[in-house]
Amino acid sequence: MAVVPVGALGLEGALIPTAGSWQREGDDARFTPRFAAVPGTAYAVVGRRDAREAWLERAQVLVPLLPLVPSTAVASINPGGDQVPANLLRFSVTFSAVMEEGTAAGHIHLLDASGAELPGTLFEMPPELWDRERRRLTVLLEPGRIKRGLQPNVQAGPPLREGSTVTVVVDHDLRDAAGAELVGGAQRTYLVGAPVRSRVDPALWQVRWPESRTDALVVRFDRPLDRALVLRYVRLVDRHGHGHGHPVPGDTSLNREATEWAFTPAEGSGPARVDDWALQVDARLEDLAGNSVRGVFD
Repeated sequence: MAVVPVGALGLEGALIPTAGSWQREGDDARFTPRFAAVPGTAYAVVGRRDAREAWLERAQVLVPLLPLVPSTAVASINPGGDQVPANLLRFSVTFSAVMEEGTAAGHIHLLDASGAELPGTLFEMPPELWDRERRRLTVLLEPGRIKRGLQPNVQAGPPLREGSTVTVVVDHDLRDAAGAELVGGAQRTYLVGAPVRSRVDPALWQVRWPESRTDALVVRFDRPLDRALVLRYVRLVDRHGHGHGHPVPGDTSLNREATEWAFTPAEGSGPARVDDWALQVDARLEDLAGNSVRGVFD
């Protein structure tokens, strides 16, 4: 006896049984698959008296579909402010639970002020840009239309127009890791401002240094920055004392617009003196238009 997917008997080559174990229970035989059966899949129970005979189908079993109850929602759409530059490079959608990978295409849209979809604005790039936990999806606008002088920019123009509005829409039928649709769709509307074409310059930031080891360090940027990159590439380090160059343990916060970053060191873990603190900025830090500390995207 063996268990195979329905239709396997009609395939050429040796029959490969589904991995699992058999157990006799009186006149019955119980099969336990090594891996959980896929809901909605049909299997055939096949048998033969010896190895010289062909396999014959004895019965079919349909694994019932499990009821999928929507429970995952869109937690946030970023950028977090009300305005984006005309040369916006990316936005991100964060979900409340782990999502299915590879099916987001066609379920996220950019709409103009009339509600019509903006064609050719999103960059279709496999694989999808999920974070490690598969809860935050980064979506790129078409770079070739953003960079001036390239053929897509010359022929179709930039994806966004200064002075207009653009709405990011996430469909409710985007699926989570369990295969269930979202609790509901989500959308966010932005005013499109002037393009930003200058590199990120930390010398332009306003830094309020703490007066004691328990006070917060507050940094106000000269423009909105990419939220995920700020949380990854801006940090406070000990530049002189024990473990110099290492990040100082503590709590980081970033306001909704990603224009103000604050850091409060954990109690008893800060450098011996405030003078030993140093703000470390990775050159890969970018703003909403993809301009980095190293240079300008467009």
